Amino acid sequence: MRIISELFQKLRVLIKSSDFDVNNYLVFNELNKEQQKIIDNAISILKENTIDEVKVFGGNIEKNEEKLEKLKDNIKKELEKEEYNEVKNDLEKLINSYVKNFQLLIPMGCGAIIPVKQLPFVEVYFRTIPRIMVDNEKPEKISINDNSISYYAEIKCIIPRITLFGKIKDADPLFAPLIGDLDLGDFNPEKSEHKGSMIENYSYITELISSMDKDTTKNNLTRYHEQYQRHGEPICDFLLKDKELIDAMEKLSSATESKRTSSPVSICAIAVPSMQDGSTIVVVQDESKSVNAFATCFEALLRFSALCYEAPSTKKPSEVSTGPTPPTQAGQAIGPGGQRLEVWTREDLVKDAAERGLGTGLPPNMELWTEEQLLDIAKSRTDLGVNLPEWSEEELENLAKSRQGTLNIPEWKDTKDIIPCPQCSYGCRNGWSECPVCGSKLISVSSEETKKKENIQNDTEQNQNEEKNGSD
Repeated sequence: MRIISELFQKLRVLIKSSDFDVNNYLVFNELNKEQQKIIDNAISILKENTIDEVKVFGGNIEKNEEKLEKLKDNIKKELEKEEYNEVKNDLEKLINSYVKNFQLLIPMGCGAIIPVKQLPFVEVYFRTIPRIMVDNEKPEKISINDNSISYYAEIKCIIPRITLFGKIKDADPLFAPLIGDLDLGDFNPEKSEHKGSMIENYSYITELISSMDKDTTKNNLTRYHEQYQRHGEPICDFLLKDKELIDAMEKLSSATESKRTSSPVSICAIAVPSMQDGSTIVVVQDESKSVNAFATCFEALLRFSALCYEAPSTKKPSEVSTGPTPPTQAGQAIGPGGQRLEVWTREDLVKDAAERGLGTGLPPNMELWTEEQLLDIAKSRTDLGVNLPEWSEEELENLAKSRQGTLNIPEWKDTKDIIPCPQCSYGCRNGWSECPVCGSKLISVSSEETKKKENIQNDTEQNQNEEKNGSD
């Protein structure tokens, strides 16, 4: 194992001394058939939200073939040095195998920059992540893993700290904070010659994705799970509470699940804030090599990005200085995430309706009726009731009685002896002292008083009848 490690360390030194950069082999707006098929799948899930032209790029070994030959010559010259004498043969086998696979790997790399509307970001970036894999037992045996894809985007807010999402074997997936600096290898963002947003820097994103595989990064996931009991960092606690987000992230296939690595810990996503750019880069990767991987990976990116805006201590777009406002075209507005939204005036809507319905607001070829025509149609439908049976009220009463069978159900009649409870209106008997439902006190009415009231009422009715007969 030590010999293998030393061989690879020397190989990295040789490649670095040859001024090697994957960017030198990327070609914009030129894809081979396999690359085009991948890009079509990546864009298809965003078809309804795509706006403006999509930029595509793919790896092409022919672009810098002479640079590759120069790399080979430099390695040969480097191997002549005495310091490589002991491992020269093994290192030469390793280099030959590496260069051969590198020539196959370059065309597997492709990506797209997709301008979108009505999303938490202005553009979505997509790329494949082919990797050179080495057999630990046979260093010269090198293969290529092309399972991985990634969607990533820049959101116009700054989260409190670098946040990781990953999976630990035999445990629930979790979000965890990165404690310390992110290991980007030899890449230094501050010394980079790239101008503009770091999300456009292909080498930076490459190192960002590579950092997710490093033990120094994965240890943060284990530490937060074991030492902090998955609790304590506000943004991670907030994200873990969102069930829809967790369900979407859990669908991602990790390096452990794809068997690219034997490690029980793997990281599927990372969010890196940048005070300098006033934004956060969110990167999500999936390693399932399934047709559904594109939708799964993008959904995870979308939900992760959206929740970052709402996380505690996140600096919102209004609190972040993002430089000059990007120019907008007529009929467009800029959303809180920098996305371009369509805007329509009243005149636009009237014109659009007229074009759709020729002034009526209705689709063409749709039949119309006037009020007179509708009345005529209603009259013509009066024959629908012919030959239908009819029943009189007496027949309906007899029918109802016949349906009672042998049951003799008496009709309910008002009982004068019932008095309503003043509190809940429950019907109480005369003489009760309290309501059995709510317990309110009742004013009892004696039977003598009831008879007096009935007599008075009867006398009044008799006098009214006599006066009526006298007047007749």
